Amino acid sequence: MPEILYNQLISHLNRTPSQGVDSAYLVFGDGFLVEQAASSIVDRLLPDPADKSVHLETVDLAEGESIYALIEQINTISFFAPRKVVRVKADILFASGFQPEKHLERIEEARLSNDIHSAARLLAELAARLQVDTADISEGDPEKVLKMDPRPHTDIGWLKQAAAYGIEKGISPAGGTGAAAILKEALQKGFPKGHVLLLTAGTVDRRSALYKAINAAHTVINCSVPTGSRKAEVDQQKQVLTGLMQHLLATHQKSADSKVFDRVFHLTGFSPRVFSANIEKLIQYAGASPHIRNEDVAAVLDKTREDPVFVFTGALFEKNAPKAIQCLSSLLFSGFHYMQLLNAVVNQVRKLLMIRFFTESPHGKAWQPGMGFDPFKKQVMPAVVKYDQELAAAEDGREALGAESKKGKKTAGKKARASDLGIVKNPNNPYPVYQLFLQAERFGTDGLKDFLVRLHEADIRLKTTGRSPKAVLEEMILHICIANDRP
Repeated sequence: MPEILYNQLISHLNRTPSQGVDSAYLVFGDGFLVEQAASSIVDRLLPDPADKSVHLETVDLAEGESIYALIEQINTISFFAPRKVVRVKADILFASGFQPEKHLERIEEARLSNDIHSAARLLAELAARLQVDTADISEGDPEKVLKMDPRPHTDIGWLKQAAAYGIEKGISPAGGTGAAAILKEALQKGFPKGHVLLLTAGTVDRRSALYKAINAAHTVINCSVPTGSRKAEVDQQKQVLTGLMQHLLATHQKSADSKVFDRVFHLTGFSPRVFSANIEKLIQYAGASPHIRNEDVAAVLDKTREDPVFVFTGALFEKNAPKAIQCLSSLLFSGFHYMQLLNAVVNQVRKLLMIRFFTESPHGKAWQPGMGFDPFKKQVMPAVVKYDQELAAAEDGREALGAESKKGKKTAGKKARASDLGIVKNPNNPYPVYQLFLQAERFGTDGLKDFLVRLHEADIRLKTTGRSPKAVLEEMILHICIANDRP
């Protein structure tokens, strides 16, 4: 069967009778578009939200689920509904190449988060791919067993611990070419009536036997979009983003100036996730107004093409570890200095901590978690400005008590400290402040104070230990993203 493109999916689903849905779907391509497409399929298969909580099961093969357990799951009869959907994150089944270094780097990520189970699972997959025994890694020299030096990627001692743990717990590899063959055979045998397998992946190797089997007998949705700069490629990118924008505007009963799309595309580039998030920001900023103006774009959006550090800190304080680590790698590769990135995180933590101080002060009673932008602008911003003014006045008082000999330095010092203490830089542009308040709600005051301590320790390690700057910063990212501290 021919692949269905992302922008053809809705019309395809509308043409398909509910009783004629497929028993297997493969959705691959851009991560955001894959999520959108998979959600559309699930909504069609299980239109009642209550059914999703009972009859939708999710599996991530990269998290250690065995292929045999997956097949048993899809074949287990459901007695309470005519339909059952098993959604599977299946990148490992469609990988076109194998890179041992990537496995070792992911083992290092598990070490930094003290997750020995994930490390053991990844090591079991690595050993299976290289056709070596994990017992030899545990008891011998990992460098000789793996026929490569693991030390640039992870700690040797941790590798041996993970091997021993995997042997003790009986952990076996979850994916690979063997698993793909097993799933292909299960697809050919078929599933119980009403049971649907929904596979998602980033990229697929169309030469693989599993892909060919699915494409021959089932439904494949291609969410890939060319990312080049040729006119034909840019036109295709704009076509996808235009569809996303129209859907969001229609959902919120909004309209937009004709130049809004072009300006947002210019500012953010082709990233369906970022583009959609920016359109949602504009919708939120518009409030009760039914129309989004070109001027709103200038007031709300940052030039993410020119400010990649903003994208990095945004992902970090949204607790999106994979995206933050990806941004970190890209920034370091692009020539950003690791101390520049650390300082950007420190500055952001200080801003969020100042907001937590405000919300815990008498002025902060105006703020309500999750409140919309319009009430924030009318009720909270005046209180924030007043709070800043009181901080500046208190600083003036401390300066006045200073020694007479320091008067010559008073203005410069006071200006710098007022800048550090204040929350609002430009009272006429409240939307960035509103976004900071939303970020601050993810963390408690004690947690943010702890982050500052951790960041100081990271600063010392970067300057004194000789450890890989990337490893130190990744450890910092994981600590912030997995922190359980809540306000």
